[in-house]
Amino acid sequence: MKLRIVTDTAADCLEQDIANLGVEVIELPVTFDGETEPCRDSDLFWKTLISGKVARTSQPSPEVFRTLFTEAQENGDTLIYICMSSKLSGTYANALAVKEQVGYENVHIVDALHTTAAEKLLVMTACKLRDEGVDACEIVDRLNELKHRVKLYACIDTLKYLAGGGRISKATAAIGSLMNIKPLITYVDGGVRNFGKTIGTTLAMNKLLDVLEQSNIEWDYAPIPIYAYDAKNTQAFIKRANERGIALEEKYLTPIGPTIGTHIGPGGFGVVFVVKQ
Repeated sequence: MKLRIVTDTAADCLEQDIANLGVEVIELPVTFDGETEPCRDSDLFWKTLISGKVARTSQPSPEVFRTLFTEAQENGDTLIYICMSSKLSGTYANALAVKEQVGYENVHIVDALHTTAAEKLLVMTACKLRDEGVDACEIVDRLNELKHRVKLYACIDTLKYLAGGGRISKATAAIGSLMNIKPLITYVDGGVRNFGKTIGTTLAMNKLLDVLEQSNIEWDYAPIPIYAYDAKNTQAFIKRANERGIALEEKYLTPIGPTIGTHIGPGGFGVVFVVKQ
């Protein structure tokens, strides 16, 4: 019997993360132009997306959860699944439904209310607590408290992929691109919300840094700078943060993977951090 921590590919855990943390990862398939075989390689994903092919994301099949939960039941394992935000995908609801069907009480499903590095931060915390011998119920309680203090603020560098996904019109994207508009986004109660827009990347960086300066950051959790495909915007953001006395470190630089990259495209940058209670 063991305590197993599971997440999904929306958390953007790298191969070394998976090995070092001892975490299991459920795939959220990403396909291009109706292909049936998911793109599993992040570098290939970005190259294919930038080439002009249209990416689509989907949920794991119920059978994936049924196999996972049944195996845990048969082995007497306890399982904690940290799932991408229920406001962005039906994955959480499907996992709950399968858990009910399997009828195994030692499966715990946590709605992360986040994706990418914010979800990964919860995964890392869960693994740390597991390694310290904390029991599953307490880990779940701590995650459900922590997730409301995790913040993600980011700038989307291009409007092309928001238009491709139907989130804005192509006309709006065209006008916005001509004006060099940069949308600024965050998560509120698990959903993506715009909190402003700027003209140009420099003003976007300053706006995000204003947020950091005004936030009561819990420095026990190192802020995580994030980037989509190309890290140069985030590296410039880190440099500007340090010039303003905000301690962002490049060693925590974390890539955004295919699940969220599908919707925001390359060049995006931002930061994940935790605020004090």
